[in-house]
Amino acid sequence: MIYAIIACILAVLFFFMPKLIQIRVWVLRKIHLYKLADWIERNSVVIVKWARVFLAIVILILLLLMAGII
Repeated sequence: MIYAIIACILAVLFFFMPKLIQIRVWVLRKIHLYKLADWIERNSVVIVKWARVFLAIVILILLLLMAGII
């Protein structure tokens, strides 16, 4: 049951990943880390893609654990 709940939460994060990256850039600018914020903004497409791949793998593993296959 816990695996299903965590998988659902990660699935929601999967779809909100671009917005989360924008929030991260905003926070970094507020704390005056401009170079890091600029780097993340320039590479946001790649960061979102890799974060989604990672989340998809974790969700798949959780679903396999829930089904008892692993």
